[in-house]
Amino acid sequence: MLPISIELLAVQLVNGIVLGMIFALIAMGLSLIFGLMGVVNFAHGAFYAIGAYLGCTLIGLTGGNFWVALVIAPILVGAIGAIAERALFSKIYGMPKYFQIFLSFGLILLMTETIRIIWGILAQTFVCPIELNFMINLGFFSYPFYRIFIISFAALLAISVWIFLQKTELGLIIRAGIDDREMVEGLGIGLSNAYTFTFSLGTAIAGLSGVLAGPLVLVYPEMSYDIIIKAFIVVIVGGLGSFRGPIIAALILMTLSTLTVLIWPPLAEIVIYIFMAIFLIIRPTGLFGQRVF
Repeated sequence: MLPISIELLAVQLVNGIVLGMIFALIAMGLSLIFGLMGVVNFAHGAFYAIGAYLGCTLIGLTGGNFWVALVIAPILVGAIGAIAERALFSKIYGMPKYFQIFLSFGLILLMTETIRIIWGILAQTFVCPIELNFMINLGFFSYPFYRIFIISFAALLAISVWIFLQKTELGLIIRAGIDDREMVEGLGIGLSNAYTFTFSLGTAIAGLSGVLAGPLVLVYPEMSYDIIIKAFIVVIVGGLGSFRGPIIAALILMTLSTLTVLIWPPLAEIVIYIFMAIFLIIRPTGLFGQRVF
């Protein structure tokens, strides 16, 4: 057990919020895909990894321009997601869920091997953008400004996606499709393009999360395996098909994990699994989800 001071407690609390916002973005895209399309996409973590690698490459090609990577990498990942939806997932809609599971597992293996072929097996590191690489005074402790940027940027993106879903015509179609897919199709509104756009948007957000997380973590081929199980836990606790649920669940779970480090570090890796098990016994549908099984 680490000696706990107010400063250390505050630092770990903010660390939990930073990590929570990254997972919130990953889980938000995952939840959108499942909510509209019913796709259990275990390959979602691979799009996160590809986003991180593309970010590394773009930063190298542009002489260290993080902002180009932050814009271009998600667009490229979203394009890959759109191709995957049209070429693969669209062929198995309406089939049993295990077809989706097998397909997404195969896709994650394919994408991981592709990463190894293109970028190699050794880990790579991001360089934190120099304009954000300084400490900021938060009262009684100093904290890296880049991590505050992640919190602010992720929150702004989540609000933007929520406004899109609430205020635009395509957003309304996506929400209606999530609530009652058969009714929307019965009204003659085709969901094919909405499916492709939603899958592309979800994977683009995952890729953007990879770029944001790059300066904080090692970038290596198997990083998708480490992220996807925790992302699904966040989605399950938040509620399947819910938009706000995964965001709140990510903040709760990641903050719980980082604070547990102060009490007993070995427990930090499994505390979210324990929390999920206990929470789902009490509330099987998650925070804001509906029973789907």
